[in-house]
Amino acid sequence: MKKIKSNIQTFSLAFLLLWTFVACNKEVDATKVISVELKGFNIGDAELEISIDTVVFSKEKVSPNMELNFAKVYAYPSSQKEISLKIKDINSGKEVYNQPLDLNNNELEKFFQFIWIDGKQLEVKPPAADPATNKIGFYIHYPQSNDPIDIFMQNDEGQIAYLARNVQPSTWLYSDYLTSEGFKNPNANYNIYFTKAGTTDTWAFAENQWMSTAYANGIFLPQDGQTGKVCSIFVTPGTVDLRAVRLFKRPR
Repeated sequence: MKKIKSNIQTFSLAFLLLWTFVACNKEVDATKVISVELKGFNIGDAELEISIDTVVFSKEKVSPNMELNFAKVYAYPSSQKEISLKIKDINSGKEVYNQPLDLNNNELEKFFQFIWIDGKQLEVKPPAADPATNKIGFYIHYPQSNDPIDIFMQNDEGQIAYLARNVQPSTWLYSDYLTSEGFKNPNANYNIYFTKAGTTDTWAFAENQWMSTAYANGIFLPQDGQTGKVCSIFVTPGTVDLRAVRLFKRPR
């Protein structure tokens, strides 16, 4: 009986040590996740490839003259403190973007923007937030014209609310914005029109209304009562429609 009891004690001790070892290893090898979102546009002849750390997302290449609309939940070991979000120009083989991601903080959602125009990255430098208002910024890529452009919303009753006036193509312009009467319904999708400055019906792009129209629900403008938001928006006409891309984190 003593021998059996001794064997049981030895087995129990061995099991306890094994469990402790496994538990420690599980703690060391615990997996964490972050959400990574990348918004932007690729203008020109380049084909872009996105990677996070050593993972290459080869099935999600960004073709020339297409939007970057990348969103992934990425898993990593808890011992890892930093990874990198990278973009490569497949044609040249060059890395054109490298953004380190700090994993030491508790930020679970990472957002970045990247605009690539004919081999150069467009700088996006939004102004500081103002708690009294919102800042709405537009950059219009339209090499066909240098004429300034007005941007306004219109509701079903024909009311107009301007988002920006006299926007010069290839230049960032930020304007103050607060939701006005007639545009406070969060469930409505208001039309956003781009016209030659000083007009409401001379279309800015290709003299075509369809090519000069975007929609508020795709841009996520600040809602009624919200202030302190800074929203940068990149705009360029496509082959059949207008592309308006938000360059800020999607509101929750």
